[in-house]
Amino acid sequence: MSELDYTIGDEIVCIKNHSDGIVKEGEIYICKALLHEKCKCGGYIVDVGIRESPNETGKVWCTDCNSSYDDDSIWYIDASLFKKLDTLVNINELLEVLEQPAFQ
Repeated sequence: MSELDYTIGDEIVCIKNHSDGIVKEGEIYICKALLHEKCKCGGYIVDVGIRESPNETGKVWCTDCNSSYDDDSIWYIDASLFKKLDTLVNINELLEVLEQPAFQ
């Protein structure tokens, strides 16, 4: 996994749709928490404020590594789906600023 370019409190933008459609490319969030996977997969997961009702078992099952962990109603998402907002620059916006007349 590549290194994260954001931390807690940063504005982040989704760069790839989540497989369940929970987050979509281009949507902007605040990174509320970052932690290592709660299952055996490893890697980082991020809390962007999406909540779900805890299930009746109180456990979440990871289909990737076949392990379970306690359900705390926070829908943690693979951190690699996001990038820090200010690290992504729209070239058209830059060109528009550069085409403005210089200060007089």
